[in-house]
Amino acid sequence: MARRREDRNNLVVPVRIWGLDANGKAFTQTARTLDITRLGARLADVTCAVSCGDIIGVQHGHEKARFRVAWVGERGSSRAGQIGVHCVEPTKFIWGVPLPKAAAPQPDSLQRQLVEGGSGRRTHTRYACAGGAEIRTAGSANANWATTSDISFTGCYLETICPLPVGTRVELLLQVEGYEVRTPGTVRTSHPSVGMGVAFMAMSGEDRARLEQLILALRAKAAEKSPAPVAAASAPTNVSALAQRLQAAATDLKEVEGLLQSGDPAIDGRVLRDFRTAVDHARQIAWIVQQWLQLAAQHRQPGELLTQLEEEQVRFGVQVGNELATALNDASITGATRGVSDLQHAVEQLEKQLAEVAGRQTGPPLAEVAAVSH
Repeated sequence: MARRREDRNNLVVPVRIWGLDANGKAFTQTARTLDITRLGARLADVTCAVSCGDIIGVQHGHEKARFRVAWVGERGSSRAGQIGVHCVEPTKFIWGVPLPKAAAPQPDSLQRQLVEGGSGRRTHTRYACAGGAEIRTAGSANANWATTSDISFTGCYLETICPLPVGTRVELLLQVEGYEVRTPGTVRTSHPSVGMGVAFMAMSGEDRARLEQLILALRAKAAEKSPAPVAAASAPTNVSALAQRLQAAATDLKEVEGLLQSGDPAIDGRVLRDFRTAVDHARQIAWIVQQWLQLAAQHRQPGELLTQLEEEQVRFGVQVGNELATALNDASITGATRGVSDLQHAVEQLEKQLAEVAGRQTGPPLAEVAAVSH
């Protein structure tokens, strides 16, 4: 029998796993570990139908990473309901307990091992990061949102329950660690219900400079971290932990939205629409809070985030107003609906204040100006 590359450590903890099953349907379920290594784990109580080579998401506490299914226990055997998984993000360690130092590869070797989907060895180091991405495809006016989990000079990985097919051309607006980078890209790897790897295409000199600044900041942050042991789960809450929790919560909301849209069980379209609107707003606000925490930790002024917050308030107000107008036209909201009179009063006040704002912005009417000049 071949010698195992890493010693296994007995650890039984609950985990959440998600992805696409053998029938192409999205799944999410709870399971537990039986033992772990630095780069892998043996999971039990797995009821979803997965196959060797599938990429799934695994979350323990607030930490998560992508894993490839290495083996699946046969039905009727002692390993039924068990799977072996190997992390495709070797720079991540989600278990929250220290391992023997001998089991921890050095950072450089970790980065050299970071190969996804058999696409070959990377030429640029990828760094773990916390942020979001707005994704637009050619000919589409709508934007989708994803979480940015790692980035390099040549590409990034975006966590999303609805990844695009390999070869899709996209326009990205990356908002990571207080930096904003716009770039075209092409989807190189796609893992159903988990995420996708995107290679950057030609970007402007200004955006390339911002990307370089971001990579330098991430490199400095990575250098400050001790490779082992991993901090215990009971460590005091800090800015980084809060930002990670916000990111995890936003991603979970998006995953739930995707599961609800799968149509099983069937849910009224109006409910799904309102849920999608609320999720999009919550993710936007969570991202702003996340960036605020990071800027504050860097002793940088977060003033521009206030502008983004105001723009999000306006965007959300327009969207809710349009949906309310649709509901009124469809007569799904009537005069008998509780709170309609309060809504009418709020709209009247809003209309009055908007008129005042517009007046301050554009100045007095031309008739008043002419009267004063005479």
